[in-house]
Amino acid sequence: MKLIDKVMAKITDLDHSGGAYQLATAMASACSSHYKFAALDCSVRLDEENKQLVVDLLSITSEPDFSNADQDQCLRDLRETQLIDQ
Repeated sequence: MKLIDKVMAKITDLDHSGGAYQLATAMASACSSHYKFAALDCSVRLDEENKQLVVDLLSITSEPDFSNADQDQCLRDLRETQLIDQ
């Protein structure tokens, strides 16, 4: 999915910063209801560009290339990089 690729690229650019973890948590939440994030944390830790990515993630199921398989792979990638808990 293009949106997942875009967000993952931004997370990589942020390199284990607080913003990277916050964006990773929002991404995980968009991929599985097991993960939760706080809007307040996004407001404090993310700049406007990254907040917009979170807003885009809120409509992930409306993406034209939506894929559950891509969501599953994204979660595996986030776990592998230790940006989210198992």
